[in-house]
Amino acid sequence: MTKQKKQSEIKRILALPTASDTVPDLTPKLRRPGGQMRLFPIQNRALWAAYQAKGMLGLISVGSGKTLISILLPRVLGARRPLLLIPASMRNPFDDLWREYAQHFYVSKIKIMSYAQLSNPKSRTALLDMRPDLIIADEAHYLRHRSSARTRRVIEYLRKHPDCRFCCMSGTLTNRSIHDYAHLSVMALRAGTPLPRDWFTLNAFSQVLDADTRPSKNDWRIYEKFFRGVAGYKLKLNEASARQAFRHRLVRTPGVVATRAKDIGSSLIITQRTPKVTPKVEEVLNRMELTWEAPNGDEISDPMTMARYARQVSQGFYYEWEWPNGVVDHEWLKARKQWNRWVRMILQSNRLGLDSPLLVTNALRDGRLRHAKALAALHQWEAVKDRPEPPTVARWIDPWLVRDAVQWARSQDDPPILWYDSLAVEAALRHMGVPVYGAGTVIPADTPRLIGASIAVHGTGKNLQAWRNQLVISPPSSGKAWEQLLGRMHRTGQEADEVHCHVYNHTPAFKAALEKAKRDAAYIFSTQGQKQRLAYATWK
Repeated sequence: MTKQKKQSEIKRILALPTASDTVPDLTPKLRRPGGQMRLFPIQNRALWAAYQAKGMLGLISVGSGKTLISILLPRVLGARRPLLLIPASMRNPFDDLWREYAQHFYVSKIKIMSYAQLSNPKSRTALLDMRPDLIIADEAHYLRHRSSARTRRVIEYLRKHPDCRFCCMSGTLTNRSIHDYAHLSVMALRAGTPLPRDWFTLNAFSQVLDADTRPSKNDWRIYEKFFRGVAGYKLKLNEASARQAFRHRLVRTPGVVATRAKDIGSSLIITQRTPKVTPKVEEVLNRMELTWEAPNGDEISDPMTMARYARQVSQGFYYEWEWPNGVVDHEWLKARKQWNRWVRMILQSNRLGLDSPLLVTNALRDGRLRHAKALAALHQWEAVKDRPEPPTVARWIDPWLVRDAVQWARSQDDPPILWYDSLAVEAALRHMGVPVYGAGTVIPADTPRLIGASIAVHGTGKNLQAWRNQLVISPPSSGKAWEQLLGRMHRTGQEADEVHCHVYNHTPAFKAALEKAKRDAAYIFSTQGQKQRLAYATWK
């Protein structure tokens, strides 16, 4: 890519028109006689933007009514063969909502395909067989990886059928990088995308704008051409102003719709619970920090592994190997432990910028890191690492946190959902008499009652607005995961004045997870203007 082409791509972005703030109310045109529902402002803006641009990039907050947008897009765009891509868990709820909305609005029949179906090798030609003239991707972060089979299949189809329109929406379209959605913007808006279409310019933008990056002087030079075109020459260029300028251009581009304000009427209050750690648990946490050895005797190789064990112990348990028939593979254990020990030592002392076990492995293999003993440990581990890994079983140090959660839950006037992230806690809640909803379950949409729910299973795509109280036993470290989780209750249509979320924050591991998630939320807001619940909630 020549310098001239890079500059022309930036010139293209700066020359894009600005979308008008005047949006007509589409409700009268789309509502059936006798229909009672009205479009929410964000729904109206999204449909109008798609109509004007013939495509749409929707940075629309979780719980803002994206399902109705999906249902009405085919009519607004005049599509005859619309296809909706959704997570598999949303299929049944979508069918129910389609029937409900059909009583109030003129709706079209829509073919449904889950992202899992699209990824299946048997679905390689599914899009070509369906020949959709409009593809709507709800929860479009499922297409954020350009190299995944499902994303490649959509890109390939749009290339072969340029007349097919593409609209995508998500409340969590990105977590830490504009690479997550740059290709989606091109698919939706084509030459009208406000993101660079060539890799070199996009990568420079990414280095300047993304979370946890280190832009070079050349990255800043490339980005400054764009920045000056948006902000002029009086404003100083730094990380904050760079993100502000990008957000300004992004959300004012025709076809881009971003949640501008908190469209949900109810307040969100997050309360931190910091009970005193019991002596047994505190002793194990302190020993891990001193020795970098897990309670099961495993050598801890890197900070990510340490954080995983610390999160488990913070809840009062850990996992250990359960060898079939009691036959322990000592050779496998020894090789694994020795390799992890050398990885940890190298990560703590190397000068090559290595920060993960994979980078250490690659550096030893290609000779950049010369360390005979570490290389020998790597060879010993590689000789046995493909042996079947033994299953694990939870060992409880002290189930104090689960007891605290259940005791608190039973004292509440508003029955809460207890959110958990491990099978160990799921089993403990069940043992204490709490109904739990894990893999393969559906939470009944009836009168709220005390339940436990898996974050992995029910923390996305579910409408749980019947509840207004919840406790997160183990806080996610991802801003994206938090936005999805909080959006289960705090969403459009929530009738309560306040939605409460309580979260444990009693150990360094949990504090670090929350702080990391807050940084993610700040990044998303600063680059997209999309308000994040972690950022605008009232914290106590």
